[in-house]
Amino acid sequence: MQQDLGELGGKGIDHRRISEITNDWVNGKGLSAIAREYFSREKDDDAGTDALTDACRAIYRTIVNSGTWGVSALSQVSGFNFETLSEAEKRRINALPAMIYHGVSSEDAVLMRMNSAPRSAAEALGKLYQEVSGDDENRYSVGQARNFLKQLDNNEWDGAKPEGAPLSGSGYKRVWEILSGEASDKA
Repeated sequence: MQQDLGELGGKGIDHRRISEITNDWVNGKGLSAIAREYFSREKDDDAGTDALTDACRAIYRTIVNSGTWGVSALSQVSGFNFETLSEAEKRRINALPAMIYHGVSSEDAVLMRMNSAPRSAAEALGKLYQEVSGDDENRYSVGQARNFLKQLDNNEWDGAKPEGAPLSGSGYKRVWEILSGEASDKA
């Protein structure tokens, strides 16, 4: 993984930098912000195309693939006595690779991403899902989360979209419908 990132250029490619990029990704920082912070170079064009390309490679080729595998392997050989953990604790530990893969920081947001919710709205949708579902451990069902997303109205989608987003809540809902295969023939 470090070799892959080292090939991409940018400043400070070491274990700490990989961790920082992963942390920013999981905590919702956008690709353009990651590109500016970690991969911008003097020779970049005004749009930062090279830096953005490198950020995409770092996230999607290196961190999402190698990072998720590495975290999963580490959790298995870490010395944790999984037998003493509750089911909820085991589920949370096992969800870490999915959080890295989907670029979100909660189990509920992972469920939203598994159902094709846009990443920029997944955390807020996950919080809403948790509020609606309460502490019901059965909520960790992809199908149940999909039904939740289907039933949201435009106002709820509007509340989940990031501040300053160019799309409206109905736009986010439409994107989700298309990505998830829930789109009807109406445009």
